[in-house]
Amino acid sequence: MTDSDSPKVDTAVDLREDVGKLPPAADTQTHLDPAAEARLRRRIDLHILPIVSILYLFCFIDRSNIGNARLAGFEQDLGMKGIDYNATLSLFYVSYIIFEIPSNILCKIIGPGWFLPILTILFGACSVANAFVTNVPQAMAVRFLLGVFEAGMLPGIASYLSRWYRASELVFRIACYIVTAALAGAFGALLVSAILTMDSFGSLRT
Repeated sequence: MTDSDSPKVDTAVDLREDVGKLPPAADTQTHLDPAAEARLRRRIDLHILPIVSILYLFCFIDRSNIGNARLAGFEQDLGMKGIDYNATLSLFYVSYIIFEIPSNILCKIIGPGWFLPILTILFGACSVANAFVTNVPQAMAVRFLLGVFEAGMLPGIASYLSRWYRASELVFRIACYIVTAALAGAFGALLVSAILTMDSFGSLRT
């Protein structure tokens, strides 16, 4: 070994000695108080789950209310013939399937914080537009657009919830808002029944 190499060796020895004197590495994982964490989780549940559950309930009422409208004379009012009703019904699912993947991509780009309110306004506008259709093509167009705007709601809500919950906590929260779909039939039927009793109020058919 030459004399020029000895400073490098001495430096390496000094570094090893200095490293040996360092205290043990601290635990980098943050330990949370389980009670405080449970309280925080309950507050998040109370603020978020009711809102997304109501949104999803409205989605299912919008897509299923055409059956109640049929019982109330929807086909006769629009002069439907043959497969017009079935075609109108199917157009929702056609657009829903086609636009579900693009909606997921758009949700990732925009973010669910903006994406979900925009979709809610748009599918709400389609629901209001149902009251003003006067022929079959208009009804088909509204149903098609309704499928476009509702296609991103289910994955968008799941994406939003994933920002608040761990993976182990997310499954139960998703189940909580999906179960509202089962309530849509009962709640929607009661709502339609109440509206139809007001046939002479608000010019329902004029």
